[in-house]
Amino acid sequence: MPKVRVDLDELDLDTMALIEASAGGKQLRVVELRGIVAQFLVSDDDKPLPAKEAAVEAGRLKLREVRGIFEQLTAALLEVQAAAVPKAPSKPS
Repeated sequence: MPKVRVDLDELDLDTMALIEASAGGKQLRVVELRGIVAQFLVSDDDKPLPAKEAAVEAGRLKLREVRGIFEQLTAALLEVQAAAVPKAPSKPS
């Protein structure tokens, strides 16, 4: 399996929305899954794979590997949301 690196600074809003939707139970199309996963595949020296190579490598992944990657992405998304979304002010009692 190719290596995966989740760089929070590289998450774009479209990808975040798809990951969030999948975490919420929305079933994504396989082509959407492949496109998302391909963005985070890196070479042995931790450099992003070229887009075509990443798409080919993503297409070779087994479902259990894709699930593991999405678990990482979902955790990263939750981290981004926690840092980016201010907490609501507490109500005085």
